[in-house]
Amino acid sequence: MKKGFTLVEIMIVIVIMGVLAAIGVPKLFAQMAKAKASEILTAAGTYVHLQEAYQNEKTIIGSWKNIGYNAPGTNGASTEFQYSGCPEDDVPFTGEEVTVIGWKATNRNKLNLCNGNNGIWAVQVSAVAERNLSYTNLVNSADCGMLTVSWTVSSISDECE
Repeated sequence: MKKGFTLVEIMIVIVIMGVLAAIGVPKLFAQMAKAKASEILTAAGTYVHLQEAYQNEKTIIGSWKNIGYNAPGTNGASTEFQYSGCPEDDVPFTGEEVTVIGWKATNRNKLNLCNGNNGIWAVQVSAVAERNLSYTNLVNSADCGMLTVSWTVSSISDECE
């Protein structure tokens, strides 16, 4: 008597492996995209901390240069994101609420459902009192927002506000 697997047994194993791959591969790509997008959380957090320190000292919203912020990567570009900062100069508190987009990141490559160059994440800074800044984390599409779930989906201007 010969030992071995029958054709039916081998086909069942192949079908099971195919089903597992069909379920697992999309989940794997989604987790890889979230891991790449985690760079945004770190970069934006650093910006907010530097802005807070500068604002406590100067009572104004500072430019990237003045607060000492350097975006990840070379010349504001990492492997996955292009970073940009507004405003060009410090924004003094005038007594009325002042709101600016102080930090932006645009994805350079497709991240799961978030297509390259169309995903924009931004930190909106509002001076609501002389020593009181508030921050709103914005993302321009729900598909890109799935990568950073705590960010609010909203339209984001291309220009410095």
